[in-house]
Amino acid sequence: MDSFKRIKKPSKTDAIIVNATVMEPTETGEYHPCPHPLQPGLNWSVSSIISEEKLSAVLVKGTLFEAAYEMQRDKRHLHNLIKFDLETYKDIQLTEKQIQWLKILGKIDRYINLAEDVKEEDDRPTHPWEPEKAVDTLQTLIYHKSEDDLIYDERVIENLLRAIQTNTMVVLSGPSGTGKSSIVSEFAHAIKNAKATFVPVQSGWTDTQDLLGYFNPMDQCFVPTPFMEALADAANDLENLHIICLDEMNLSHVEYYFSEFLSSRENKSSSIRLYSKRYFDIAEKRISSDQVDPESEEFLNAADLVNRYPYKFDIPPNVPFIGTMNMDHTVKSLSPKVIDRSFIIEIDHLDKKQKGQIEKKVQENVLTGCIVVNVETLSRFFTVENAFEKETQEIIDLSQQLDIIANAPLNSWGRKQIAAYLDRIPEQKMTKK
Repeated sequence: MDSFKRIKKPSKTDAIIVNATVMEPTETGEYHPCPHPLQPGLNWSVSSIISEEKLSAVLVKGTLFEAAYEMQRDKRHLHNLIKFDLETYKDIQLTEKQIQWLKILGKIDRYINLAEDVKEEDDRPTHPWEPEKAVDTLQTLIYHKSEDDLIYDERVIENLLRAIQTNTMVVLSGPSGTGKSSIVSEFAHAIKNAKATFVPVQSGWTDTQDLLGYFNPMDQCFVPTPFMEALADAANDLENLHIICLDEMNLSHVEYYFSEFLSSRENKSSSIRLYSKRYFDIAEKRISSDQVDPESEEFLNAADLVNRYPYKFDIPPNVPFIGTMNMDHTVKSLSPKVIDRSFIIEIDHLDKKQKGQIEKKVQENVLTGCIVVNVETLSRFFTVENAFEKETQEIIDLSQQLDIIANAPLNSWGRKQIAAYLDRIPEQKMTKK
């Protein structure tokens, strides 16, 4: 009820002009004004002249009330008209139980908003980053954290660590049940504030749109996939590690849906194009304009494009890509291009003797918690860059002896990967090997 005014009539009962705003309930039980059906920028107001003697309750300004209505078709204007009968004015009375539920729902809503804004605190024991001991520490943390007592060979953990340090795409290959997915999640859990996102690959994926999402030109917004959302989250948290795992990556041809990422790794500027720059420019103008309501969907879509999904998206340097793959008749083989740009790690079942030796080792030094290290420190060279140039060349020369096998000799890309790997191995480990 916005306002009302009595009209004096000499021969008849007094009439009242009633002005009201149409309201609708929200999920929390509150009411807010409905937008006008023909003018969405305005609230929907109605008015009526009614006889005072027909009122069933006393009029009070600001009161929420129910009113009967009916829809009519006006042939002259070809519009659906809604006719409100304000003579049916009646206060909305809530029972005590309904009031209690409104309070409960209001509290739940506040707690949900609080949970979305505040990250869960990590109060686990912490351990410093020690490059010389990192592999042993990770092996022990993974074993003691898992309920299944996951056991991985030291070489598997070291290869995964070095590949992540060099930001090389990793392919974990091996029989089902060897813990390919588990080692990814447990590795992320062992690093403080690290996160692992798993993206199940579908057999029907044929291009990057299946992996990233698409631009909706009607609503002028980008519709992201979980993969793209994980990339955007990582871009806003550059200090911490964000692993993205393509689960069963070879259910579809990797070079089809992952081609832009494979190509971007060859360029100094690693970026992908999500949509036309023209829409990005429109979005920038929209959010800087005073004519657009900041709470409107139009504004929020534009802000999302500018702040989270720009047309030219830089691939965050804190995102290592890992893929798991099985080898059977249902999957696709990896192309030479994918193999050339990947660090392939074979994970196999351990025999009883191997498991026993590793289990004895990790049980002697019980560790729980996580390692404190940011991405910059994790990726740092253990020595100066290209310190093992001689050793790298020896490996390249050995590969040339396999020239009778197609794609076996290492090229310049392989040389870079080997050099980066060796530069991150502690010196005493190199001496032992």
